[in-house]
Amino acid sequence: MAAPVPESYNVASVASGVDGVTITKPTGLAVGDMLVAGITTVGTSTALETPSGWTAVNELQHISGNNNFWYGTYSKIADSGDVAASNFTFRNSADGAMGGILIRISNPINGEPSYDVVGRDTTGDSTPTFTAAGTPITADSLLIALYSLFDAPTITYSSYNSTPSKTWTEIAEYTWVVGGYDPVISAAWANATNVDEITQYGATLSNTPSVNVVGALLIISAPTNATGTNTLLSVSPAIFENAGVEVGGAGTSALLEVSPSFFDQSGRGTVMPVWTNTDKPATPTWTNQDK
Repeated sequence: MAAPVPESYNVASVASGVDGVTITKPTGLAVGDMLVAGITTVGTSTALETPSGWTAVNELQHISGNNNFWYGTYSKIADSGDVAASNFTFRNSADGAMGGILIRISNPINGEPSYDVVGRDTTGDSTPTFTAAGTPITADSLLIALYSLFDAPTITYSSYNSTPSKTWTEIAEYTWVVGGYDPVISAAWANATNVDEITQYGATLSNTPSVNVVGALLIISAPTNATGTNTLLSVSPAIFENAGVEVGGAGTSALLEVSPSFFDQSGRGTVMPVWTNTDKPATPTWTNQDK
């Protein structure tokens, strides 16, 4: 079966003074697809809110100066209502700058979100590295790494990495100006190829940021191929053995035992004789008696 892959995405942002950001539905969304959102917000007292019907994979708070910085990842399996919708809204608890990436993923395992958040950390250099301890359940599982920082918009993500090494492809990178610290978010994906443990992941930035970088890694398991033969661990004993031939089968059944004869017929019935009348004379002769 096909491995899960990111098929399409959209990004959106809003400046300070609002309590939500609306992201257009990714193209091609179908029932059973997985939606993954990486949402960030910054403000003096803001916090992220989990949208109704979504699962909060993780939410990380980071305070920088007077700013309260949150980054969260959310997921859900698309239903008919999601397919009919034109966009999705993510909110915070107070007015603040917001932005995010919304990714459509095909072929998640059994139509259910199967993921592990295997690393959340902060660092302050141009090669942020995050410790992880996650193992894909199946080969060809999908790895998605999401990053966020608040700094000058001149900083970009130049490459992505992991241990063991994987081939990473950038999904999206997005920056918007809000004044002061500007958000810079990105997402990249790779095929796990096998079930080796992922021990770390990270990125390389074009410059050293003045604030820490936040990262999250998701493992989305691939469907299991249903072909193959299962090996029996044990064979149940035969409780009832059939010594004959099944109904409709060819051949002759062998009797295991013959029942005894309780009533043997040794005689015969009596036949009743037929009754025969005496013949009458043809011409009777009258004779007088002597006086």
